[in-house]
Amino acid sequence: MPDLPENPTSSASSGLSVGQRLPDSGSSQLAGSISSVLVVGCLGLVYIGTSTALIAYNKYLINADRFPFSVTLVLIHAVFSSCLSAVVFLLKPSLFPSLTDPERKVDVDRGLILKGALPIAFFFAGQLVLSN
Repeated sequence: MPDLPENPTSSASSGLSVGQRLPDSGSSQLAGSISSVLVVGCLGLVYIGTSTALIAYNKYLINADRFPFSVTLVLIHAVFSSCLSAVVFLLKPSLFPSLTDPERKVDVDRGLILKGALPIAFFFAGQLVLSN
């Protein structure tokens, strides 16, 4: 009679228990990719929904009887967005890797502000003013 292992549920040759499977790295990577796509898709839908709600509320608000000052409304939006971004940066700086990660850090200098951020801010503010 052959020698049986002390634990009948284990296999001496593979070190695996009965019912235990070998890790499949291909399927776990696929599951991770699908999960990432779903998270990004859901966040995109939340962003689109929030943006739509804000636009609908702005259309309701901009009325001669309620609040006829579209430029002031854009300024309030910009100040609120800037303050919220600063709070998020203070609470979780890792969400801003180009400002905090030494390997990927970008120098924020006059050239970056004038050639990168200012044109985007100008056209975005113009879009908001003209769409209200």
